[in-house]
Amino acid sequence: MSDRCCDTTNKIQSTEEGSVTISCSYDSQSVNKLKFFCRGNRPSTCRQQAVITSRNTQDGRFRLSDDRKSRIFTVTISTLTLKDSGSYLCGVQRNSGFDVFSAVELEVKESCLQLYNISGMEGRPVTLQCPNSGQHHDNKTFLCKGDQHNCTDMMENQTKFKLLNVSSSCFSVIISELEAADAGTYYCGSDSQLRFIKIQLAVVSPHQTSSVTPISSAEQVTSQPPTSDNPGLTLFYLLRVVLFLLWILPLVLMMIPKRKIKKEEIQMNVLITADASKNPRINNIGKKSRRQLNIRMTESRATMKLLILNK
Repeated sequence: MSDRCCDTTNKIQSTEEGSVTISCSYDSQSVNKLKFFCRGNRPSTCRQQAVITSRNTQDGRFRLSDDRKSRIFTVTISTLTLKDSGSYLCGVQRNSGFDVFSAVELEVKESCLQLYNISGMEGRPVTLQCPNSGQHHDNKTFLCKGDQHNCTDMMENQTKFKLLNVSSSCFSVIISELEAADAGTYYCGSDSQLRFIKIQLAVVSPHQTSSVTPISSAEQVTSQPPTSDNPGLTLFYLLRVVLFLLWILPLVLMMIPKRKIKKEEIQMNVLITADASKNPRINNIGKKSRRQLNIRMTESRATMKLLILNK
């Protein structure tokens, strides 16, 4: 006897990343019996290799629930992957004889990459990915532009709009040599009543990519000091330092002789004042020294004015 089951198979379809619920019916005598669900098509090992049972109703992505009134237990598989495709068995344990099984064939379809807002460069191609219901072989794939209720079929122009990569779950359309007029709203799918998506296509000019991107209000701008990598900025700051030194140097030179002369004048006045009452000759010498000191101060001031004018 072949270890396979069954005469009929329940075929179920779902999409990647989605979930699926598989219903398994049983008779009135099996209401209180163990229910289990396994992968494969071998009844002899199904119960031992079950992925979920009515005793352990939750295991990872698998969940089992039993409606005894309707005599149906359901198995839900979430976050489907392409590897989940294959044969499964629903089983009910019997105290005597063989367990009762029903077969399920699950097909997980590849999920379309649904880009609702995309952009392309003017003069270059862009690819649109659209869903394919796959339920009817005579369904016509479509891509239209405009309003949903007044949409112009673009697939008639097969020179610019090329259909390719058609699978059971999606298909692609390449628009060659984009123009500014190609921007707008598109609808595509394989059955306008069952499954289609809306795509907003923007066409970017090559000149726009080289322009400065405006800063949004949410962005913050931080200023940074110029680096030495820019020779123009380095020369600018160097010239500012030189001009500052040329401006302050004459002031420094003016202060040095003036302070020195004033110090000598104070010292001379102290000496003359101290000795003038004792010796008239010192008084005369003091007057003479004052005149010489005044001459020296006048000459120093004149020299500094000449230096400033020359600068």
